[in-house]
Amino acid sequence: VFVVEGKEVPVGELTIDWGQKSFVYDGQPKEPVITVKDRETTLTKGTHYLVEYKDNVNVGTAKAIVKGIEPYVEEVTNTFTITAAPIGDDDDEPGPGPVPVGGLSKFDATYVYDGEGHTINTQALYAVTLVGSTPSFSFSLDGETGWQNDPFVYTNVGEYVMWYKITAPNYADYKHQAKVTIQPLVLTVTFDANGGSCPMASKTVTHGATYGTLPTPTWTGHIFAGWYTAASGGDEVKDSTAVSIMAPQTLYAHWVSVTGVSAKQRYPWNGLVDITVAFEGESNDVAKVDCSFIATNSATKAALSVASITRKGADSGKDNTWSRRFVWDAGSDVGAVKIDDVALVVAARIPVEGGVQLWENGPYWAECNVGATKPEECGYYFMWGDTVGYKRNGESWDAVDGSK
Repeated sequence: VFVVEGKEVPVGELTIDWGQKSFVYDGQPKEPVITVKDRETTLTKGTHYLVEYKDNVNVGTAKAIVKGIEPYVEEVTNTFTITAAPIGDDDDEPGPGPVPVGGLSKFDATYVYDGEGHTINTQALYAVTLVGSTPSFSFSLDGETGWQNDPFVYTNVGEYVMWYKITAPNYADYKHQAKVTIQPLVLTVTFDANGGSCPMASKTVTHGATYGTLPTPTWTGHIFAGWYTAASGGDEVKDSTAVSIMAPQTLYAHWVSVTGVSAKQRYPWNGLVDITVAFEGESNDVAKVDCSFIATNSATKAALSVASITRKGADSGKDNTWSRRFVWDAGSDVGAVKIDDVALVVAARIPVEGGVQLWENGPYWAECNVGATKPEECGYYFMWGDTVGYKRNGESWDAVDGSK
């Protein structure tokens, strides 16, 4: 060492290599390696000088101080920097595991619609740790503005994208997109024919959509009244009904049974026939029955013309009956009646009740109240016997055309 005995040498006159100028924060003290020379001689740390570091852990400007040991005196200070550590990048998102196929982030989340609110996988996001720092998180829809502490929450079916940001002391802010996917809730609906037969055992439906085409069950002697959520009562479900269920469902067929079909000539002289059909079923179901009567003359196969249709009301004590009247040819018979898709055979011949026929193939007239059994017999005929095409004339009946 080239030192004149007894002479002090200021450290500032020595040659000092301060080493690395910049470091990236990692939570550890940063101590650049320093080399000190007196001319061509490299001095020894701890023998000729000491080194002290200040503010050399966190991001910012740190100091390295070289202090001389006699005969070297005084001290010299130099600075170096510690820069913020990256949390991640697009190719190295923080947190364990890979980005799912087709996803945006390790924190993507996929759900099936359940009516609840959902967001990205914050459980995994909040588990991200950083050396020496506690991270905080915020969320934005566009990644630039509107940052908030709570993640955005979604309820309806769809795909939603938000940005998350991680901030922490000594770390550069990190932001990245993440996706929330809420898939449709698809459920199985099972059909219970409730006594009948159904061509379809079940079908799948999607919550929020409509049920779509529902099967039509059959049951001999019964009229299908619709699908319901219960075997008795319940709510009706139609093709157009919106699916609101959250679990698999069974739909039950409701039926209206036909308890009686009768045909009666209303009056023996006027050619009108009453067809009455009695039903049994729940009142709401019976009210929906569409009676589509089809009656034919069995001899000619010609359709009988319809005069009127009435629904018997509660005031008559026949709430669950339908009645329809047809123009009928005396002596013929009605072949069948059809109610919805249920064909019902009516009595082969409609009897002529309480009447006498004036002549062969002629009209029928009411009997008199004193027991007459044929025209012109003793007694008086009721005036309501004066019907189509004929007028009473004293003790005889005259046709409109003047015949007797």
